[in-house]
Amino acid sequence: HGRLFDAVCQALDQYAVTISDHRHQGYCHYRASAGPVTVYRAPEPAPYAAADLEFLISAGAQQIVFVNGAGSLRADLPVGSIILPEGLHREEGTSFHYVPPGVELRTNNDLNRRILMTAGALSIELVCGRHWTTDAIYRETYAKTEQYRKQGINSVEMELSALVGVAFYRKRELSAILVVTDVLSRPHTWEGTTSAQFEEGIRQAAEVAARVFPYVV
Repeated sequence: HGRLFDAVCQALDQYAVTISDHRHQGYCHYRASAGPVTVYRAPEPAPYAAADLEFLISAGAQQIVFVNGAGSLRADLPVGSIILPEGLHREEGTSFHYVPPGVELRTNNDLNRRILMTAGALSIELVCGRHWTTDAIYRETYAKTEQYRKQGINSVEMELSALVGVAFYRKRELSAILVVTDVLSRPHTWEGTTSAQFEEGIRQAAEVAARVFPYVV
């Protein structure tokens, strides 16, 4: 998400030393207290994002925090809320080329603890729980979203479980910070991305993401 990419770069400008600034091309390199950090704007949907993650891992990426927008399945999780996904329900095709169907994918526990600690130090609330990834956006039907909501799934987007599948296969650590763009309901609209609540969610998510690796709290 371009606005999230820009916000993370702007936040890192305050906490780390810029080594190579190519944000107009979609990446920026920093030196932080914990070592080198790169902010990279990933493509969508899942196959392209997973392919780029392969390139990043081959270039040396060890720990990855994916920052993205997501739809909420819960009326009490409105636009601008920030989600830390844990268990993943996968309905995209890419992850199954890396991890068998019987394996339940999860984001990395150690990174999740670090993200929660960073958010807590900033007094930023995160909602933890299960997440759904699908690449069939017009099959996010009302019946399916209601079924998954009842199963305790909080949110949905198009890339995360594919990226976790790549990270699992390549033995890398990956987690995510997701900002709610809209709520999947019958009066559904995309107007959430133009709201002040979404802008505030972007700002808070960027602050957390920018401090996870420098670990400035």
